[in-house]
Amino acid sequence: MHSVSRRILLLVSALFAASHTALGQRARIHTHGLFLGVGATQMTLESEVMRPPDDGQLGVAGRIGYGFGDYLALVVTGDLARTDLTLNSEESDFEVAQIALGARLHPLRAWGRLGPYVEGSWLRYAATTDRVIAPATAASRVTLEGTGAAAAAGLHLFVGRRLSVELSAAWSDGKLTKAIGSGADGDFSPVDLQSRLYRIGLTWWLGT
Repeated sequence: MHSVSRRILLLVSALFAASHTALGQRARIHTHGLFLGVGATQMTLESEVMRPPDDGQLGVAGRIGYGFGDYLALVVTGDLARTDLTLNSEESDFEVAQIALGARLHPLRAWGRLGPYVEGSWLRYAATTDRVIAPATAASRVTLEGTGAAAAAGLHLFVGRRLSVELSAAWSDGKLTKAIGSGADGDFSPVDLQSRLYRIGLTWWLGT
C-alpha cells in the first residue's frame, strides 16, 4: 500500500514539474464551462449498526460539472466501491454507491497552476447486496437507499490549460432509510452511515 501511495505521489510530482514547461508564467488556466473527470477513490465507511471494516476500500469515481466563470461551479460526483457490511448480525458483500450534487467554490483562483476549492453537496446513498434483508423473506438483490449531506476540499494541479490532476477529500453524514428489491418493500429501520472519500483523477474542461 505504501509503495502504491509513493508511486502516486511521484507521478503527481512529475506531472506538476512538467507543467512549468507546458504553462508559461502568464498562461491562463481554464475553470469555466463543461468539465468531465474520472479517477480512483478510497472509501471508508462508518456506522454504529452496520460495522464496516476499518480499512478503506478502493473504487472508481467520476464527475461532470459546469463552471460559471472562474470561481463557482455545479458538479455531480459519483463513487462506487465494494465492502463488507454487517447487518442483523450477518456480514455481507455490498456495492456502495454515492451520488452527490454540489456547489464548488474556487476561493483562490489567483494561485496560477494550483486550483484549490471547497464544496458542499446533497447526496444519495445506495448499498446493494444479494441476501435476505427484512422485510424481504427470501434471498434477492436488495438495495438500501438513503440521503445525506457532504463537504469536500480539493486541489487541481494543472498540467495544461484544460487538463488537471485532481486530488480531493470528502466527508458525508446520512442515513439509509428504505429497502428496495424483490419482497423488500415495506418498513425498514433507518441505519446511520458516514463516509470518508479520498480521490485522485484527471479532469478535462471542454468549454471555450
